[in-house]
Amino acid sequence: MERWKGQGMPQDVPPHQLFDYDPSGNYGFGQLGWRESAFLPVFETKIIEDRGEYELV
Repeated sequence: MERWKGQGMPQDVPPHQLFDYDPSGNYGFGQLGWRESAFLPVFETKIIEDRGEYELV
């Protein structure tokens, strides 16, 4: 970036506009609107198969 600035890249334009990509998202949970809630009541966990190092649940 410093080299490009030295070669004349505009310094007053944000990178997302200069390179045509979406700006990074910096949002808190209160600003996201709808979101998926946990299942209530919680599903019962059942072990379908025990494969030694891991289980199919």
